[in-house]
Amino acid sequence: MKKLSRKTIERTIYIVLIVALVVYGMLKDSEAAANLLKAITEAFTLLIQN
Repeated sequence: MKKLSRKTIERTIYIVLIVALVVYGMLKDSEAAANLLKAITEAFTLLIQN
């Protein structure tokens, strides 16, 4: 079994969160989803740069 790297796990979590927020925005509250999306993008930008 292939060992997953930290970067792979981080990016997978990021993609899952983005997809979940897109679905949430389509079904419930698009403004709240947009704000959360911006916050998550900024947070993961810091993580991925390091």
